[in-house]
Amino acid sequence: LPHAGLFFLLALTNNVVPFSLIFAGQTELGAGIASVLNATTPFWTLILANALTSDEKLSWNKLAGIALGIAGTAVM
Repeated sequence: LPHAGLFFLLALTNNVVPFSLIFAGQTELGAGIASVLNATTPFWTLILANALTSDEKLSWNKLAGIALGIAGTAVM
């Protein structure tokens, strides 16, 4: 298992840290606002991917998708 350390790091960054932070945040916030903040994940992913990678740049389609997602969250 030469990649065990990388899998452990992947598990931490994708599962342990985010869900621990959500749990900690929900001790201070209500479930409604927590779900709205959680729904903004694609928006923040788009911003970080645009800033930190060279192959995931902003496009009108991506912005339209994020806008529709935010509008859907607002309607719900």
